[in-house]
Amino acid sequence: MRYTFTITDEDGKASNIEAMSYKKMLKKLDSKKKVWVTYVNKHGNALTKIIEKGVWKKLSS
Repeated sequence: MRYTFTITDEDGKASNIEAMSYKKMLKKLDSKKKVWVTYVNKHGNALTKIIEKGVWKKLSS
């Protein structure tokens, strides 16, 4: 697979999901839980996103 996503749930348990794209990874997630997704994009930048109920939420800065 092209990307490895680290999925951390509310309990702090981390797991890895491999997928060809961000959208395909979203389809593999449980849509009822809140998770943090960490991955490295194609430009080499590390990104962390919060997914709640299948929708991406902005990180408060």
